[in-house]
Amino acid sequence: MQLPDFLDSELVILWKANNRICQLSRKFKIRSSCGLFRETDGGQIVYYLPSELDQERDGAVFLKEFSAEKRENMYIVRRSIEDENLSGAFFDFVSIPSLVLVSAILDNGTYRFVFLFHSSVLDSVSSHLLGITAHIPLMVEYLGRSRGLRQILGKIDESVPLLVMKSTGVAPDFEITPERNPIGNRWARIIKITPSGDNISAVYFTSAPPAASSGMMVHDGIFEVETRNPVTENLTREDRKYGMIHVMRIHDLNDRLLTVINIFPESFGNMPIKLLATTASKFPEWRIQITGFWKFRDNPDSF
Repeated sequence: MQLPDFLDSELVILWKANNRICQLSRKFKIRSSCGLFRETDGGQIVYYLPSELDQERDGAVFLKEFSAEKRENMYIVRRSIEDENLSGAFFDFVSIPSLVLVSAILDNGTYRFVFLFHSSVLDSVSSHLLGITAHIPLMVEYLGRSRGLRQILGKIDESVPLLVMKSTGVAPDFEITPERNPIGNRWARIIKITPSGDNISAVYFTSAPPAASSGMMVHDGIFEVETRNPVTENLTREDRKYGMIHVMRIHDLNDRLLTVINIFPESFGNMPIKLLATTASKFPEWRIQITGFWKFRDNPDSF
């Protein structure tokens, strides 16, 4: 399995915000990966803070102020999008066909957002970006041709070390019907921010014509589709429950063999394996296996 390259454009945005967490991030030089979740009542941003923050008085005060939860090797702080003064236009932006949020990092008071998209939607990206910039002091660090997913992930890994988990499953017969799998039985997809509810939204690439009325065609062979899958639904619910985020979720279907690449911050440790194990026990008919687990920096080409 290769890292997909069908999203040929990249956007990197910097935003120096002035909410309370950003103020303290600047004061204490805190770096945190962030997760953004769409909910029925708006949205939530989750911060993943280093566990050693509790060893100093100022850090302990910070964690108490935001009711931080201890998880594995980190603390988690949950805030609503509105509380953080993030624009409600953010979810309109990530709803642009083919646009995928790869990474959100808060570093010394400045957010850094990395997106991938297909060049055919550049007009929409540009108009949304200009509209948001008119109200929020964003800085564009880069907009142009994608520098390649491996290089993008390598840059993220320099700030937030990454782990990679590779797994496989065999889709049961009922999962490969046109109703459940409208894009066909050979495709690669990248999961977008998951909408509220059980459906998942993803950007697909396929070389074969899909079934009629299959989502939205972005470009030749590229589709955005909202669909359902009980295994992915279960994993998504568990992710939300434990505050788990992924930098990338890449799926590749070849007939009935589904290969999954999950890339996530190293601070989550073995949590993804535990969640996968729970899901595998619930869906034995999928014959889920874990086939790889490594630090990105040690094997950036081992996909």
